[in-house]
Amino acid sequence: HELVAEGAPHRVLDGVLQGESGPRAALEICAFFEEHGRDDLAGEVIATAQARFPEVLALRLHDARRHLLDGDATGAEAILRTARGLARGSALVDVWLADALLAQDGRRAEAESVLRRVAADPGADPVAALRLADLLLDGVGDGAPDRASVAESAHILDDAARRIVPGSPLENYAAYVEGKLLLVRRDARGSVERLGRVVARNPEDAFAHVLLARAHEALGDDDLAVLALSDALRAGGRTAALLARR
Repeated sequence: HELVAEGAPHRVLDGVLQGESGPRAALEICAFFEEHGRDDLAGEVIATAQARFPEVLALRLHDARRHLLDGDATGAEAILRTARGLARGSALVDVWLADALLAQDGRRAEAESVLRRVAADPGADPVAALRLADLLLDGVGDGAPDRASVAESAHILDDAARRIVPGSPLENYAAYVEGKLLLVRRDARGSVERLGRVVARNPEDAFAHVLLARAHEALGDDDLAVLALSDALRAGGRTAALLARR
């Protein structure tokens, strides 16, 4: 709180960002400033930390996330492309790169290509396959996804789900994509059941709340739909800026 009041995080960064615990400390301090609405100080912290620990992937990812949530998809893309060399087989960088491309007009095909390349590797983290299955259900422009895309999404989802380690956070993402698939297939009741479990496990998932609202609306449960949208607004925070892009 003293740092926020004084606006001078650099006074203690030299003492905090030391040794193996430095990157973790930087991320915690950055999250604190973001929580208190001081994005300027958070940016200073993450920039200082990256200069001191250029090999730490988590710092690059956090910086890319900040750019993406602030609407700077081009900046996020640049950070993620340079982070690929630090990824060491992690599919997460490519998933976020795809999101950065999707946030830019006319680059969906590139994003899909990035995800397909990673998802095709049977030894890769299934997060890329889940993101691809998710994307295929979005359709193109304002149109609904075609039957081929829905069928492919279901196949990819089934394969990815078998590779998820039990207890992994990806189980919740898989349930989200399954709920989305059920809604596209007009099984709104099944979608409500799946998405209800998703938000119960992670009440901060604004995307799931929005999708749950659509499922309730499809069932004619307008009051529940409004409640789910209210939960999305409470959960979303800065994530609300991305809702229109998912």
